[in-house]
Amino acid sequence: MNKSESLIKSVVYRFFGTVGTFFIALLLTGETSVAGGIAVMEIVFKTTMYYAYERLWEKVGRKNKQ
Repeated sequence: MNKSESLIKSVVYRFFGTVGTFFIALLLTGETSVAGGIAVMEIVFKTTMYYAYERLWEKVGRKNKQ
């Protein structure tokens, strides 16, 4: 998987996760603005983390193939 595929996969995966996070936060807080803030912070942080994970996984996989 190349870098752009990893990025696209990360963004799509996080979109679905963030929708879930928004509804959980909305259920717990009852406030759409708070739930939205949590969802925005979550998507930025977790997309970055997932992309880094994918790139690290790719490097580890290459080392194991050699």
